[in-house]
Amino acid sequence: RLETRNTGYRFDLERDIPWDNMNVPGVYFSDEMLATYGMDRSLFDAIDGLGETFQWALAIGLCEEFIALEKHFLAFFNREISNGHLPESHSIELLEEEEGQHMHLLHRFADGLKAQRPALAKSLDRHLAASFATTWWHGDHVGNYPSLSIYHFINWLHALFFEEYTRYFHDTLKKENTFIQPVWFSTYHAYMGEEKQHAITDTSYLERLDLDHKTRRKWGHRFLERQIQRGVFTILETVWNLVVEIHPVTKGLSLEVLSDAQERWQCFTKLMEHKDIFAATRNACGFSDLDLLFPDRHDENTEATDALQKGFMDGDNPEPATLVDLLRHRAHSQPDKVAYIFLRDGEIEEASFTYKELDRRARAIAVRLLKITAPGERALLLYPAGLEFIAAFFGCLYAGVIAVPTYPPRRTRPDPRFEAIAKDAEAIVVLTTDALLAGPDSRQVATAIGNLHWLATDNWDTDVASDWQAPEISGDTLAFLQYTSGSTGDPKGVMVSHGWLTA
Repeated sequence: RLETRNTGYRFDLERDIPWDNMNVPGVYFSDEMLATYGMDRSLFDAIDGLGETFQWALAIGLCEEFIALEKHFLAFFNREISNGHLPESHSIELLEEEEGQHMHLLHRFADGLKAQRPALAKSLDRHLAASFATTWWHGDHVGNYPSLSIYHFINWLHALFFEEYTRYFHDTLKKENTFIQPVWFSTYHAYMGEEKQHAITDTSYLERLDLDHKTRRKWGHRFLERQIQRGVFTILETVWNLVVEIHPVTKGLSLEVLSDAQERWQCFTKLMEHKDIFAATRNACGFSDLDLLFPDRHDENTEATDALQKGFMDGDNPEPATLVDLLRHRAHSQPDKVAYIFLRDGEIEEASFTYKELDRRARAIAVRLLKITAPGERALLLYPAGLEFIAAFFGCLYAGVIAVPTYPPRRTRPDPRFEAIAKDAEAIVVLTTDALLAGPDSRQVATAIGNLHWLATDNWDTDVASDWQAPEISGDTLAFLQYTSGSTGDPKGVMVSHGWLTA
């Protein structure tokens, strides 16, 4: 993550760039840069403004080798700072032509890369050479750089890491202006007139935008179409060639430089849709919706498991297949957003669940529930109005247990409807609250309907949530049974699947 301050259009490497914090790729805009591109700066001061003003999209994924290269690059500068090897003049433009006398820093970086990751360095050299041979803009001008290759290398890093590996926003940010594009991190463009910076592509902002994956994916394709139609494809071709080398399955999607824009666009959109290519980069991205694109990698920070355990959707079909998928995604992408609010008497807010809280409660209930039951079996949900019912309902879904919601039985006298539902559903467990479990009604019902397990879920410790293992469920899996009122006969159960709920 790059953070800069106004230093006369140049960056002070020690004071203005906290290299040790640069662990997440991102592009940061100054107020004046925003104004130059006709953007209202006030829109970036509130998340609501962001969500209502523009759409975010995903760029094409990068292969693991490029991510490794960037990590080495950042680690190198950390070592340079700690060892006191930075030049006396701290003002340097890393990605432009000036200050070429400090390119010995990059030579040391290259030497270290060759020593630590020789295969990566060799692969990089080969593909840089191919790119260098076909890129029109190198010409005969090297500025102050010691060689044309170094000049090309710096510009290639610029294009690769701050254009390809960045989240892009919809190019109609200004309604009628179809030429709006992000300004990449580059001192060439950075007319910094104020101290305040706007971290538009910071992950924390992205994760709080309430945009579904389908929308992001749509505008990711739109961005690629715009870039390719405008002739920005020579650098993309180099990236493509390296991806093909690492993932031979993509050879059928190869890109022809001289093909027309429509053909190039189709190639890149096919690459976007091919899950095997993206699997290698998932952990490096730090953006929640990538869970939907890259379901088969483990993410330590989000308690994610692989696709078989989590039941996430196939990468080529990113719509949530189950309510479990949907809540897990929300808990990761919008953890602190309120999911449910209970209003006492329909007016006074009494309690609420964020997505993160509900996900944790559901996992804890599922873990305990599976100790006495198994996926596919039925559980009666016996709760008064409130959020405990919501937690128990999702707890059943997280366990693969079929939820059977019903009203608490009538007080002081038998309740034939409740007894009929319990018997017809063939439930083996009743989930309820401590208060209901301790009352006389539950004991009376237990005697009437047979030997059921009774569990109160409202005061359970959620520490066991980390032991949760996702059930093997799909859109066709039965989620719950919805019973009719029984006013004209015995209650009838309606089978409701996950697919029906998420359609």
